[in-house]
Amino acid sequence: MRIGKEKPQNLLKKLYLSYYNIDPALLLPVDIQFREFAFQPWGSKSYVRHLSFDDEEKLRNYLKEKTPLHAYHSIAFYELPEAPKMEEKGFLGAELLFDIDADHLPGCEDRFEDECLIKAAKEAEKLIRMIKRDFNAKVFSYFTGNRGFHIRVWCENCLKLGRDERRMIGDYIAAIGIDVNLLFPEPKRRFQPAIPSEEDPGWRGWIGRSLMRSQFFREPNYKGSFELRSLPQVLGKNWKDKVQEVIETEAVKIDLQVTQDISRLTRIPGTLNGKASMLVTYIDEPARFIPSKSLSPFDGRIEVEVLESYQGKLMGEKLSLRKGEKAELPAWVAVTLITKGVVKPIGGEVIVRENPSWRAIQNIHWPPRAFGLGTFS
Repeated sequence: MRIGKEKPQNLLKKLYLSYYNIDPALLLPVDIQFREFAFQPWGSKSYVRHLSFDDEEKLRNYLKEKTPLHAYHSIAFYELPEAPKMEEKGFLGAELLFDIDADHLPGCEDRFEDECLIKAAKEAEKLIRMIKRDFNAKVFSYFTGNRGFHIRVWCENCLKLGRDERRMIGDYIAAIGIDVNLLFPEPKRRFQPAIPSEEDPGWRGWIGRSLMRSQFFREPNYKGSFELRSLPQVLGKNWKDKVQEVIETEAVKIDLQVTQDISRLTRIPGTLNGKASMLVTYIDEPARFIPSKSLSPFDGRIEVEVLESYQGKLMGEKLSLRKGEKAELPAWVAVTLITKGVVKPIGGEVIVRENPSWRAIQNIHWPPRAFGLGTFS
């Protein structure tokens, strides 16, 4: 597609339409008929909600016809997902949803670059380890196409939980209200609190795991059994403060408002995020996440005029752009910066690719169990 000087929004609309017209790979819930879908049109701050689709083909036709800025479906499943009021939908259950955003992480509040996306990926990996160990649940994780990750959790005992119970789970994950004095009661007489084991349940186990990896286990003068030493012996007089530091390090920085909301929407993997024009991308191992051109379906070169100075690494490309200058950029970077308002297009060529890098996704089914659809693995 050849492009010239044109309004950024007009170019982006054409690119989105081209992308959806090639029927890209999408990861849709296997119980699609029980989900509510929602879309945000271009130039609108509101959403078109309370939509339902019987099958994937009808959803794809909608994407081609309407070409939305954002595309979502509900984490809940309903008897009548198209009903206009929540109380009329017939709530059947809801997945647990966790949202991790780079802008909630120290040093990344106003930054959009690879370094911050990798920090968010590490938080996502911490969360997945905690979910699997403490809840024995199945997880489905993906990059949201802008600044963070969504982790969806399927737990048979969690489906009918309300807002309060989900808030409690969020508090546990984020270590809200964790009291060191309750985890390790004040010692009596000669007894001192023992170092927790990695196998201990809950936060004692996470503290034990962190200590086992810490400097105290590698002290050159260390003698004897680490497990038989007490917390004061290993951490010193201020051992409670140090345990609190361990808790803060191991806690996962999630958006608590998202986790407690049973009517929350989540992005559809394979669609485009209108805030950055990157793909909502399935990531099975966030610890191995490396931002690259694979996060965009757009290839080629675009000539741009820089509207705001930008310096950093974005999708693997080192950039140093000064306001007012002109530059030629890889299309996958340029389209994202156009979406962010950092640059505007003045020429070039864009190739729209289907499924630019996803591993084989044909055998991925989510959720693992759905009403009326049997069991999936």
